Amino acid sequence: MNESKLIKLESLTNATKGRNLLLKYGIHSDIVKSPKIAGQSSCGYSLSVPYKSEAALDILTTHGFRILAVGESDVF
Repeated sequence: MNESKLIKLESLTNATKGRNLLLKYGIHSDIVKSPKIAGQSSCGYSLSVPYKSEAALDILTTHGFRILAVGESDVF
């Protein structure tokens, strides 16, 4: 089962901090530029999480990251 997800964050800075935090928990992620979503003023950045995406979401929200969107990596 492929659980790869894109987790959209507010900025490149937050994406970088999020990636570094996830690494401390042994979760690999890559920073990618997010596609523009209707009604939002900027494209922003996402973390592409190839595995343990639910754990990654829990870690990020627990540490105060504002998650703007979550989607399948091949759709979002």
